[in-house]
Amino acid sequence: MNQKTLQHYRRNKDYTQEYMARKLGVSISSYNLYENGGRRIPHEAAMKIIKLLEIQDWQDIFLPHSFTLREFSEGSNSPHCHNERFFLQTEE
Repeated sequence: MNQKTLQHYRRNKDYTQEYMARKLGVSISSYNLYENGGRRIPHEAAMKIIKLLEIQDWQDIFLPHSFTLREFSEGSNSPHCHNERFFLQTEE
């Protein structure tokens, strides 16, 4: 799998983190956290990033590579004890 990162796409465009932060209306430190996975990227910011960096394969960047499903009983907000870990597989 050839995993491309947000940093890869930004550098490919010769954009700085400062430029991206300014375009998104966030601080440089916030943008840095987006790139390094230290902060969840809000939907609106993610859509702007996709457009700015012309990202075609956005799923590779904005979807988790693993996730946990919790089973909820009908009419309840409480998960059952049963959790399963799943991993996304991408074609090479």
